[in-house]
Amino acid sequence: MSKTFWKLLFYAQCFTFLTKQFADASPTNETDKNDKSTAVVDLNLETLIDDAIHWAHIHGMVTRTKENRLNPDIAAFLPFSLFPTPFPRVIFEQAQSVHTLMQLLYFRVSSDIEFLRENLQSTADTNELVADLLKIMNIVNEEGIKQPLNFILMRSDYMSDMGKNDQTGETEYGLKQIEVNIGQAGGFVNSANITKLHRRTMALAGFDTSKEKMPDNPCDTMLINALVMAWKKFDDKDAIILIVAALFFMLTLGDDHSLRYGTQKVAIAFYRSLSSLRDERIFNARLMIERSTAIKIPTVANGLASQKKIQQILAKPGMVERFFPHPNEADKVAAIRKTFTGLYGLDDPDNENTKRVIQDAIAHPDNYVMKPSREGGGNNFWGDEIPKKLREMSRAELSGHILMQKVHPFSAPNYMVRPNDGVQHGNVVTELSTFGTLLGHVKTKAVLHNAQQGHYARSKPEGATEGGVYGGGGVVDSPFLF
Repeated sequence: MSKTFWKLLFYAQCFTFLTKQFADASPTNETDKNDKSTAVVDLNLETLIDDAIHWAHIHGMVTRTKENRLNPDIAAFLPFSLFPTPFPRVIFEQAQSVHTLMQLLYFRVSSDIEFLRENLQSTADTNELVADLLKIMNIVNEEGIKQPLNFILMRSDYMSDMGKNDQTGETEYGLKQIEVNIGQAGGFVNSANITKLHRRTMALAGFDTSKEKMPDNPCDTMLINALVMAWKKFDDKDAIILIVAALFFMLTLGDDHSLRYGTQKVAIAFYRSLSSLRDERIFNARLMIERSTAIKIPTVANGLASQKKIQQILAKPGMVERFFPHPNEADKVAAIRKTFTGLYGLDDPDNENTKRVIQDAIAHPDNYVMKPSREGGGNNFWGDEIPKKLREMSRAELSGHILMQKVHPFSAPNYMVRPNDGVQHGNVVTELSTFGTLLGHVKTKAVLHNAQQGHYARSKPEGATEGGVYGGGGVVDSPFLF
């Protein structure tokens, strides 16, 4: 057996032991009360869960409920895991180290307008949002870009992939990228909070809460510091940072192409949410912001670069090399490519390679996930849905989807705590994200800032398909490194 297997087994046994301690603990047990070697004294599982729920409410780890989405008076705590989930240190560190390279790659991709046009046209034929974004990008580029500074706020999502070493037979863990989110990337505040909550629950349980095992997670301050840096680059002390949620229509464009909120000039337009552009007023407002001198988070080009179709195109031979053409960048290409799993386009179903992939996906659907170029959870196809969709979709519809080879993540035991849904105990699999920011100049291609800081974990029950925290069966989590 491999060393990593025994480490994982050890942590699984720790959590099993912890479960038993909470189940058996009793306030009337005088022996436990006087035993300072364990922190589970006077605690049982229900008490610890109640403490964690109260902590979540007090520290703002809450969201509006599905049933009362528009009612600000009603909120519930975010679903969370009671403890951090064991996660291999080697791939956690790999995700951190490759992040700035990913940001550099997507900065260069979003600066290559012809590349985006060429590779997203087939997707635009069936995806209205992509079509509208391309339209805005083309208009702005014909007029001339008024703000050359490109602020990339990136969240890159990964899962572990277990395999066997052919020579030693030992279990090995790989890091595989699931998707990239630029600009509209959730999880900053909640990821910092869940780390703090887990340090509390682990300390109460008498477990190691050192930074070595539970790394610091300053996502919230990272975002604030990066916004201040970009605001300073705008170089107008009276200009404001605008978080755009819904009031697009209060904005105007000055004769000098400055974006105005009332009488105030906008230095940064940071989109809190990006809705469909089918409403003509929203389309025109997005176009106005894109034509302005404000720094956009994200730009339209960033939004196009983070489409799943582009992720699939970049996995093709020679595509990453297009953006890292120099021989001395070969190590960067290798580091990026190491995170890729099998990604296959469906644009040309008559192509022999595409035919083979489609036939294999029909015969072995459990080896794949079928994904549309559409953001948000709950849009993927799994299992027996895949052959059905591959057979019934038109050629145009297929071009708006990709096939991704399924990864095989390891699982570990944990408790999942959800509002109005009790507590579920069982094995979970974890998706790890890394955060970072880049500030670059799209005309000169100069990079002024490129940094990674912070992480975000979501876990879902082993065997579950969709794992979104807000719309699926997932919970916010944090890694316990081994």
